[in-house]
Amino acid sequence: MDIQSTTLPTHISFEDWPALKERFGLRIVGGGGLDKWPPELIIEQTGGVPMPEVVVKPLSILGFVLAGLVHQAELHPGQVLEHALKSGLTVKVNCEIDGTTRLLLARKGVYPSDTEFATVLAHWPYDISLDVVPEKFEYNSNHNTRWFCLRARWETPK
Repeated sequence: MDIQSTTLPTHISFEDWPALKERFGLRIVGGGGLDKWPPELIIEQTGGVPMPEVVVKPLSILGFVLAGLVHQAELHPGQVLEHALKSGLTVKVNCEIDGTTRLLLARKGVYPSDTEFATVLAHWPYDISLDVVPEKFEYNSNHNTRWFCLRARWETPK
């Protein structure tokens, strides 16, 4: 049997590892751990079902943040999860029970740019094949802060 080596992205949870290990006959042979960027583990396939062809995007810091938000949103349907970026942009993600994903980009005082929206989608942990067009709106918070927002929604892939 040919032994294949591949890189397993760390967005696969610890809960998923035993099932993947058994199904694909995998074992960890090394890796950079979390002190290396992007974090990765080097695995070998020693048996089991042949590994599918997987195209792995390099994981940027934004990609890492978004992957964490999406993963947590999928674990807690209906709950809005958010992360404030250094640029002042706030990213909110919600995976609904009805199978839709909602994305909201918000900034105080000025709308997020179309480039920022495109950048977030480009670093999303999975491909969004639809032409997602953001809707603009604004609101005042309880602290009289005016927020300018872009929001979009799409069907969550299974």
